[in-house]
Amino acid sequence: MSSTTIPKGSIVLVTGVNGYLGMHVANQVLLDGYKVRGTVRDSEKARWTQEHFDKTYGKGNFEVSIVKDLAAEGAFDEIIKGCSGVIHVASDVTFGPDPNKVITPIVNGMEFLLHAASNQSSIKSFVYTSSSSALSLTRLNERYTLNKDLWNETSVKAAWAPPPYSADRAADVYAASKTQAEQKAWELLKNHEITGFKFNSINPNFLLGSILHQKQNKSTGGMPLGMLHNSPQAIEFLSAIGPQWVVNVEDVAKLHVIALIDPAVSGERLLAYAEKFDYNKLIETMSKLVGDDAMKNIEREEESGGKDLSEVDVARSEELLRGVGLQGLKGLEQSLKECLDSAAALQ
Repeated sequence: MSSTTIPKGSIVLVTGVNGYLGMHVANQVLLDGYKVRGTVRDSEKARWTQEHFDKTYGKGNFEVSIVKDLAAEGAFDEIIKGCSGVIHVASDVTFGPDPNKVITPIVNGMEFLLHAASNQSSIKSFVYTSSSSALSLTRLNERYTLNKDLWNETSVKAAWAPPPYSADRAADVYAASKTQAEQKAWELLKNHEITGFKFNSINPNFLLGSILHQKQNKSTGGMPLGMLHNSPQAIEFLSAIGPQWVVNVEDVAKLHVIALIDPAVSGERLLAYAEKFDYNKLIETMSKLVGDDAMKNIEREEESGGKDLSEVDVARSEELLRGVGLQGLKGLEQSLKECLDSAAALQ
């Protein structure tokens, strides 16, 4: 693109930089010629992320700061100084069932960071990593269309239902945290309580793709590797989540950068869904890539009759990715291949 919202070489604050998506976001920001100030929660994560990016891009392009509590008022007031953009990736992924312990801190942290950005005249762009769950959780055997105007009020209502806070509401609490944090951002913007920069959100579904470092939080990206090595936790998780839409982690990271620097992208929710899959399709695709013998101990699920009949409008995201020379949103097989190839290269 001929002009960018923030100048090349300027500093971008990336929260949660040691995570699966956060590390990819930082990598794409650096690839595009910007510097990154990343946040992590402890010194060990700070050490290896600094070493990784120094080795990859040379010293002076990446710096790491420790933010132990993202929801603490003033946590970002000093760290944000001198930055030109913010990409807020970090979130609570503990899947705790108590909305007071998950949703409230996430929404407060979002508000504090937005105000910190608004207080810095150097900040010209802010991107928030929301989630597909801010639109809707999967609704089996129901035809519906996912679009940028949809909000997951169902999970918000379920999350804030009276206690006891049992484990079965964890998915709704997580979804509500993403829903209400994103809604808070748009509300503050609409009411002009925060000013001075453009704002966009990215709403991805199930992330798969390459792994950049052995120590990074691999999140969903590590689940196929766990399945390959007969990890009970990975197999239980993948068999329990039901049908999903896969999306490639590098594509999602690139969408963050486009939303950050492209002047034509402002005030948008960019949806990131590439291809539907379920547990059996995941096993079949893995078998195609690694051979049937490697997957012979993984049992297929019996057909339950529960189908994901949703459709989704990702035309804008596809357009933006193709505009920077990419093929669009990569699907399941390519994302799994990148996961397996990168894991082999790291050994």
